Amino acid sequence: MGKNHEGCERGFYRTARAWYGKHVVRRQPEITFGMYHKDGGTTGEMSVVWEEIADRMVPRLMVFDDAWDALASFTDLIQRLGEADDKKITEEEFAAILAECGFKDLTPYKEGR
Repeated sequence: MGKNHEGCERGFYRTARAWYGKHVVRRQPEITFGMYHKDGGTTGEMSVVWEEIADRMVPRLMVFDDAWDALASFTDLIQRLGEADDKKITEEEFAAILAECGFKDLTPYKEGR
């Protein structure tokens, strides 16, 4: 791996469920996850966004190239997603998979957190 993720923790944010979610322009459910420094910042972050296709909400993974190293370190998560292939998992199901893989829910559900 190229980047140093030392001192970071696996985490995720449920944007629409955060206290500020009602102010977010994006209408689709979204979970952003990656490697986060405890004092802020990230060494790699990506998102799963649910998009409506043929009247169904379908998850799509979005990763910029500066987060590919972090993605490559998530072999357990990739394995779990492979087991859910074409099952059109929900936001709740994806959050549960993240938690099972040791990702911490960092969502600020209340203002000031």
